Amino acid sequence: MAFSYELTRWEVERWPVVRCLTRYLCLWIIWSIGVVTQSKATPTQTTSIVCQNNAMQRSRSELPPSGAIESRFFPGTKLGTNSLTLSTSEKSAMKKSHLLSAAAALSLCLSGNLNADPVDQTGNVSPAAGTSNNTMSAVKDEAGYAVGVVSAEMTTTLQGFVAAAATSDMYEVEAGKIAEARAQDPQIKAFAEKMVKAHTESTDKLKSLLVAMKSNIAPPAQLDDRRESMIDELRGAKDADFDARYLTQQVDAHKEALILMHGYAKDGDVPSIKKFAAKMAPAVQSHLDMAEHLAKAGA
Repeated sequence: MAFSYELTRWEVERWPVVRCLTRYLCLWIIWSIGVVTQSKATPTQTTSIVCQNNAMQRSRSELPPSGAIESRFFPGTKLGTNSLTLSTSEKSAMKKSHLLSAAAALSLCLSGNLNADPVDQTGNVSPAAGTSNNTMSAVKDEAGYAVGVVSAEMTTTLQGFVAAAATSDMYEVEAGKIAEARAQDPQIKAFAEKMVKAHTESTDKLKSLLVAMKSNIAPPAQLDDRRESMIDELRGAKDADFDARYLTQQVDAHKEALILMHGYAKDGDVPSIKKFAAKMAPAVQSHLDMAEHLAKAGA
């Protein structure tokens, strides 16, 4: 029996925080293991620390005396038998170690949040660059395109159009960012830059129209399964295959978008959004022409 669990909005919004805390906890555990291992490896006299509940003990090696020595006693322990004597140099080393651990944890946390793209589905793990099979990627993309065409042809409601148009834009922007970084051909990099700008503006215009008409329909915040798969194929593509894979996706994606715009402009249920779709169609056609020209030149 299959089991599924849908994240609540509270969990989705706080996922980066949970992930950050989890990383810090893992780092702290690793640091603690290192301290214990180092202590056991040093053949010197040790002083035991007995916990209040006497459930566990930790062994701490005494370093050679350096400077003033300070004795501290832990709450709930018996005086004289459960004390820990630390030298100045040992306390300094412990402080430095804690600071380094905290700094490393903060670095991991920040880098994780910066690298995690908000348009990706929660929990999605993309393949590493160069690990995808180009033949399999082509099959997946072709199947996805066939599904997309049927979906675009059937879209006539405002909710369906907003979801389809915004998701298409999200894919275009994310794919464009990847191509700006990975494309081998400078012309393809330039095309990708144009796609990022144009499709960001497209979604902004659609959002403005929805606000003006006081609609309670909001564009999706993350990619759907099909577009996520397409992005994964780009991220996992080998360098030699990337340009062709990106352009193939671009041709198919703009053909699908053109069907969506023409179809809703003709049969849509909201006049102002129908006008938006009709106005966007020539721009989509222009993008399609550019993608096809680059694909033919590359072939």
